[in-house]
Amino acid sequence: MLTVHVDLRASHIARLAPAVAICLSAVALPSPLRGEDYKKDIQKAWADREAQVGDLVMSVTMETMTATGALNGKRGHDPTGGDSPAHDLHAARRVTLSVSGELRRLEYEGETFNSSEQARVPEKGVLVVQQGGEVRKLAEYEPGGQTRLQGTITSRAIELEELRNRPMLDFCRPPIHQLDDFSVTGLGASDDGGETIELTSADGARVLVVDPGRDYSIVRYSSENGPNGGLRNRGQLEVEYARDKTPGWAPKRWVATHHRRGRLVSRCVCEVEACRTNASLDPGLFCLAFPSGAQVFDLLDPNMQVRYLYSEGGQRREIGRTRLARPTSAAR
Repeated sequence: MLTVHVDLRASHIARLAPAVAICLSAVALPSPLRGEDYKKDIQKAWADREAQVGDLVMSVTMETMTATGALNGKRGHDPTGGDSPAHDLHAARRVTLSVSGELRRLEYEGETFNSSEQARVPEKGVLVVQQGGEVRKLAEYEPGGQTRLQGTITSRAIELEELRNRPMLDFCRPPIHQLDDFSVTGLGASDDGGETIELTSADGARVLVVDPGRDYSIVRYSSENGPNGGLRNRGQLEVEYARDKTPGWAPKRWVATHHRRGRLVSRCVCEVEACRTNASLDPGLFCLAFPSGAQVFDLLDPNMQVRYLYSEGGQRREIGRTRLARPTSAAR
């Protein structure tokens, strides 16, 4: 969806005063009070949708192209082709998200092809956010044809927070609580003639664009986390919607991109296969027990990583521990 925006921040208006003066006749600029009215409209629409959708099961195909050289700060490859060789990692997955109340289950299956090593690695896994906030993940993959089981116990569902997964969760559980940190900074026009609203976080690092004509759904999201070892990271998400019987509009396709130093290093194209709202889900779906042979990394202690090896009946024995120099909030 092509969206044109007028940026309302004073620094931009000062630099672009002649152009803004022309645009004023075509696009109404909201006063701070009107900006708060827009936010109230968004909050109401999001609360209504959450009530209408209820529990959810959504299945999505995801195709991700990654240039590992560029991701590590080198020139590497360009996932879009262009004047560089093709990407060197190609991951194809089928992902299913199940949501019931505050419980989450993310299940995936697929394979990753490494073109530089000519290696295919089948993979599947499941992540569950359990009652009380504990997050458990079990991944099964086959490097060199040998099956490995690796588990993680953390207090943050970082994988659910990844850009490529946001449209699924935002659809049924919109980020209402985050709106307090955003202000309306622009109005725009979508390609079908409707109005869009741009909101920017207080630190300027995150931008949301919502479309009132599509039940105030988020059609664009971007974030920039600043220099990281001298490498600036920027993620962007573009979402397309289709009409749905229950909530009115549901995501049907989206593209998530990741740039570093201004260079595109990964691109993920997602297509919705199936979406079932107001689903009746078995609570047992959100329980995850580690099988025999799984090596599990326990990261619940922010200062310590403990490794366990699981055996039959859920028994486990400690096989190592490492004191962490940093909190594990960013651990994967």
